[in-house]
Amino acid sequence: MAKAEAKKEKRTILVEGRMINGSLFEKDRFDEKSTPKYKIEIAIPKSDKKQIDSICEELLGHADDTWGAGCGELNIDGGKIISGLLDGELLKKKREAKDKEGKAYEGMWVLRADTQFNREGQDAPGGIQVWDEDVKPIGPANQGAIWSGCYVSVALTISDYEDDRSGNHGLKFYLDAVQKIGGDPEKDKLASSKDTSTLFKPVGRTAGAATSGEGGRRRRAG
Repeated sequence: MAKAEAKKEKRTILVEGRMINGSLFEKDRFDEKSTPKYKIEIAIPKSDKKQIDSICEELLGHADDTWGAGCGELNIDGGKIISGLLDGELLKKKREAKDKEGKAYEGMWVLRADTQFNREGQDAPGGIQVWDEDVKPIGPANQGAIWSGCYVSVALTISDYEDDRSGNHGLKFYLDAVQKIGGDPEKDKLASSKDTSTLFKPVGRTAGAATSGEGGRRRRAG
């Protein structure tokens, strides 16, 4: 009898960093041809060597399980296995070349993760599981409680693929859940809505009535 092939165990990890961008409650797409997904982009300081080493260890463990022990090194170490970690300095330069702000990427490793599935595990609307500092749910109705620039802990599952362009092995992260763990909206928020109040001036009830007619009704002629 043939020996049953051992099932590869999924590696789920927790990563802490700063949320640069997030589409946690509505699916987003890169372009018209891409599949809409829930997404997150987080930045981890390069000085946080302990966490980066831990992430790389998990990535290499998954690579060994998938392609065999000693299959290669991650691209951040000069190897050919695509790690799913991006150099924030390169992203900063690309943004600045387009006259966009890139300071949030300075001195960072950047990790991107996505999923098609909502909090119920369905390929449907509704958003993924998002939690606040007290592990109370943040839903679409109060999604303003988590914002670009805050600090998060993210549950991720490592997956693998073969890159068609380079022929190299590739690793990526699936997004499972997010917890907001900190941040000051006055100091850390990366994007804020424009205050449009300066475009208007106060109007009293008299001015409003004059516009619409007495009692808000249009008078008939005659």
